[in-house]
Amino acid sequence: MKKKIFAFGLAMTMVMGMSMTAFADYADYDAEQAGLAGNTSAGSSVTMENALEMSSQVEQPVLKITLPATPSKIILNPYRTEYEVSAAVVGSGTDENPETPAVTSTDSVISKAMEIQNASKVPVQVNVESFYVTLDDGVDAKLKTTKLATAALAKTDTTNSVFLYLATGKDATEAAAKYNAKTMLVPGTAEKTAAKMTGIMTIDKATDATHPGSGYIKINGEAVNNPATPWSANNKIDVSLKFSFYAVANTVN
Repeated sequence: MKKKIFAFGLAMTMVMGMSMTAFADYADYDAEQAGLAGNTSAGSSVTMENALEMSSQVEQPVLKITLPATPSKIILNPYRTEYEVSAAVVGSGTDENPETPAVTSTDSVISKAMEIQNASKVPVQVNVESFYVTLDDGVDAKLKTTKLATAALAKTDTTNSVFLYLATGKDATEAAAKYNAKTMLVPGTAEKTAAKMTGIMTIDKATDATHPGSGYIKINGEAVNNPATPWSANNKIDVSLKFSFYAVANTVN
């Protein structure tokens, strides 16, 4: 499956550096035309007035970022059954090898760690510009019962609540880490109240043309497992995520 590569300049996001090119605007001084030919005895001098004008240009790195070709599905598994996951859902095994043995999960929120690749010549800082959820989208208003919970409430609440957060990491395992309020992000409940975070992670630059830097994002969480009203197909959560990418200066020894 081909992945779309987004390449864009950096002029409006960050000035990376400055190089200088010098231009001299002058004319050869002709002493004879000035009537000074032969008048070069000791103590005489010739004065030349001249201007040296220089201008600068910014060396702008081009960012080459590859986003996941297919976003992960998010499976709510509040009853913690042994859910059989596939490569297409949460990345167990490979899509190219469907015969890979099945993997099961009893997590109450199951999703795939999604890779973001950086083929640029500089590291990039990843910023979350918008992270929000839509609850019970398209369901009869009378059945709109799904709610977002806090980390603590998810353990004791009796409503159809889910605690969700966005985690990142250098690899899929790190992106599956438990909630940390300092490094992970909880979504808003509407576009107007979307959560944001500057510098949620930094992705290394490519080591060469065939080895891009990688970073992973993953939706994790906890669903209330014993609500007063049983969970049903009407309980639905849609997730929206938007990112921006800024160049980071290379480290020079």
